[in-house]
Amino acid sequence: MKAESYLESPDHEIYHFIADLIRMNAKHSKGTNILDAKEYFRRSIMCGKQIHTYKTLAGIYRKEKDYIKAIELLESSLRYV
Repeated sequence: MKAESYLESPDHEIYHFIADLIRMNAKHSKGTNILDAKEYFRRSIMCGKQIHTYKTLAGIYRKEKDYIKAIELLESSLRYV
């Protein structure tokens, strides 16, 4: 997260990597909140539109059994393929 403080403008790659680290930590630790990871993935999508980010966030929604959000997210990603 320290890298974020050095950004002069939003960077999808930094946000994606922060989100991915939070997500991986949430798997192994009860103290980390997956909501933070989802927020950083959304930030990444807002400034980068990378298909990998869409797929990763949709995977989180799928694991949460929020299939509608996962499908909507994947459908919206098709515009950028």
